Amino acid sequence: MLAEIWSLFRKPSDWFLIEKIRQSDREVEIAANIMKGKPNQLLYKKLEEWAARLLEKEVRLFEEKLWELCAENSATPSVDDDNVLVEHLREYINESAHELKQTISDFCRYNPDEWSGMRSTLQNASELTGEMSNTIPLAGEIARLEMLDSGQDTVDKLSHSQIRIERFLLKTYSVIPHPFSDVEPLSLSQDNLDEAIRLTTYVVFTKVEEPRLNGFEGKFVNVFLRYLSSSRELSSTIVEQVAALFEPFLKKLSFLFDWKHANGKPLWNYSLEPLVVGLNLSEADLKKSDKAYWQGRSVQDGTLRLAFQLRHKSAHEAHRHLYYEAERYAYFVFAALVISCHRVLQANPKIREAVTHQAAVDSIRDLFVRIEDLKAGPDGPRLLSSTPHVPATRLEKLLALTARAQTIWPNCSPLLFQCLESEYHSVQWRLIERDREADLEAYFDSMRPDEY
Repeated sequence: MLAEIWSLFRKPSDWFLIEKIRQSDREVEIAANIMKGKPNQLLYKKLEEWAARLLEKEVRLFEEKLWELCAENSATPSVDDDNVLVEHLREYINESAHELKQTISDFCRYNPDEWSGMRSTLQNASELTGEMSNTIPLAGEIARLEMLDSGQDTVDKLSHSQIRIERFLLKTYSVIPHPFSDVEPLSLSQDNLDEAIRLTTYVVFTKVEEPRLNGFEGKFVNVFLRYLSSSRELSSTIVEQVAALFEPFLKKLSFLFDWKHANGKPLWNYSLEPLVVGLNLSEADLKKSDKAYWQGRSVQDGTLRLAFQLRHKSAHEAHRHLYYEAERYAYFVFAALVISCHRVLQANPKIREAVTHQAAVDSIRDLFVRIEDLKAGPDGPRLLSSTPHVPATRLEKLLALTARAQTIWPNCSPLLFQCLESEYHSVQWRLIERDREADLEAYFDSMRPDEY
């Protein structure tokens, strides 16, 4: 297959034909006719602009044919294959740029001095190399991730609710008071809070096949949104629904990380109290009702006690709470989720791998939004080409790769984020430069005197 890939490379003499350019560009034809055997700087510049455009077109056509060939052969390149392809393409671009310059120089009988200040348009060869160094590993990583099992939810369906949950927890739980006394509250550092929130969203939104836990993300989101938007008349009902999230959350947490009970059986099958003990969340006796006992315990223990108490009340009793009491109870149930994740992370550093993965998931989700914003220019939506058999522009290619990445989200990797972010910044910079040049051109046009 490598032999087929190398055969896709065409020599510059196959696609850069000066006679054909003269037929299609009147300015080049006129400049060639008046050359009269003398060095012609203007003709050199015109032909170099043509060479730059054709080189860019040829390289992008090669990339499209490369992925078509991989699809036809059901081949998925490895990371090492990506590096080999990028290296060969870099050599091809540099050698082609050198050959094009020599061909144009011979035809125009003009050899520009590198110190003359004349900027060569073939300098875009380095930009092309940088583009391929991003897009080939990016497309390769997306193809590798597409081979893995991925969830059915798209970024549009989950991201809005997840962002609201993250912002709510981040804004509310950096400082958690004691639910039973006025002692010093629990303060979480920004890093610890970020990690706890990432683990919370990881537990909520990670799909599992176990029927008794499958669908928890939908239940959690529905209750959370209802809690944010409910009226005071419904506060008692909502707090019971919020309290009912605590036990299945701990069950899913223990299921995802395969926690075992002391007898060796899966911990997630047990009720709330054994879950709290098995996850090493608290050493206190959660069944104690003596308020003085809990006033002497830590903020973490008091919060878990209140969440434990509310869970049993919502399941076995009927209570009518004043709205401010219901708000307080709901606050501490969500606090119990954050504290549980914080304690688990402190006691089990290996779980940070899940947090690291969740950080990549969240970063890519936010990156999707920023890439989508590139479609908007200063004067309205940017015009995207729909002409067949024409290689996509760099922006169009980035949008196409992003669309593929969204279909496999949240199945992602650090390499995917690195390549996608790098290409985003490169495209953004080129668009800013293009918009600036367009503004300057419009300004100069406005300054020219009107012609009568």
